[in-house]
Amino acid sequence: MQLLNCGADTGFKITLPAAYQPLLLEFQLVGHSVQSRRIFLKKGSWETEHVYIIDNGRRVYQWNDAKASRLAKVKAQTEAKQFAASGGAKTRTLEESSTSQSRPAMMLLKEGSTKAHTISRKPSKMLKFLHGDWQEMQGVTEGNCNSNYVILIVTPEKVWAWVGKSATVDGRKKAMSSAHNFLSKTRALFRPNAVASEGREPKELKEALQS
Repeated sequence: MQLLNCGADTGFKITLPAAYQPLLLEFQLVGHSVQSRRIFLKKGSWETEHVYIIDNGRRVYQWNDAKASRLAKVKAQTEAKQFAASGGAKTRTLEESSTSQSRPAMMLLKEGSTKAHTISRKPSKMLKFLHGDWQEMQGVTEGNCNSNYVILIVTPEKVWAWVGKSATVDGRKKAMSSAHNFLSKTRALFRPNAVASEGREPKELKEALQS
């Protein structure tokens, strides 16, 4: 379930860079499902038979390889529309057969490659909702996930709202409203956003916490 980009005013106290950081997402068919991941914005990260989203903040480009699967294209299109809707950006689809390297989207790709193809999923911040405000936690480990709280887990790919089993109904409502407001203001850095309930964490989040 995706978080909505709306919410009440809060005293969320995190200062984030104002400059937008373009991002590159890769979509590929693995078995019968489509997997997506954020990768480095470099030409060396590009592979055949995949679909890519290049987001520069003002426009969200979907680039389709000539041999990419239909399922990967559909998944990427859904993500691209979500990104655009959350920040008022425009979308554009680019096909390999008709896209030159001089296109603005392609010019965003840096030269070279990296040894690490993907960006680490390790969380950079964890914050718990306590007494009506967000408090940054010490460390970014799985042990921080206390059942009594709603916790924001910030990774390079997503911002997760982790909901503990023992968190009060009132606490959950206030925390989620505050999270909505925070996420709507930080779209440029952290997208997409998702909710995970304690005991039902997806594999992606578990791996991030254990990395």
